[in-house]
Amino acid sequence: NSRGDLRRDSGDLAGAIEDYNKAIEINPKDAYAYNNRGVARHDKGDLEGAIEDYNKAIELDPKSTEAYYNRARSWKAKGDLEGAIEDYSKAIEIDPRNTGAYHNRGTIYCDSLRDYDRAISDFTGAIKLDPNCASAYYCRGNARKGKGDLDGAIEDYNKVIEIDPRYAEAYTNRGVVHYSRKNFRAAIADYEKALEVAPANWRYRKMVEKNLAWAREKLAAGDK
Repeated sequence: NSRGDLRRDSGDLAGAIEDYNKAIEINPKDAYAYNNRGVARHDKGDLEGAIEDYNKAIELDPKSTEAYYNRARSWKAKGDLEGAIEDYSKAIEIDPRNTGAYHNRGTIYCDSLRDYDRAISDFTGAIKLDPNCASAYYCRGNARKGKGDLDGAIEDYNKVIEIDPRYAEAYTNRGVVHYSRKNFRAAIADYEKALEVAPANWRYRKMVEKNLAWAREKLAAGDK
């Protein structure tokens, strides 16, 4: 099991699966080995095999938060959002302090279902458990923006930047909110800062540069 974990962490998924196979051969009731082989299979793209392993892990250990959490990831990857939400909910029922389950369930509600109220509730739950989780504030800001609560969105993006001043997406999305409010100077400042701290991702940078050009055009046309 331990060697399998090391191999998986180093990217040797085939070697990891081989070791988990051996662990299961030695102890067919080892829920930990099934769960970890499921993670390796998921990372390898074998979602059906991963779900099969998580099913077995849950059969052997019905209180395995990790197996429910990981199976939810595989359901999500397969496009089964209902199954993913059900498993994240079960993981939270077993362990109410599972920050990741709140966060990931909130992401489904926000990005896939546009259920912003439930998304905000989940991200708030994650923030209560981890007040320094920048990504939870960022995602809640996105949900608030989607709901039309622009003041709340800016408040969350401000908090993201306070926690992580190099969180480029927070500057970008705060800039989008400023732009929608016709506050083009603030939008320009945010887009410029996003480009300053952004990773070398040309698609992302091109998108920000386009937004920046639009804001500069609006400002040059006489807007504030």
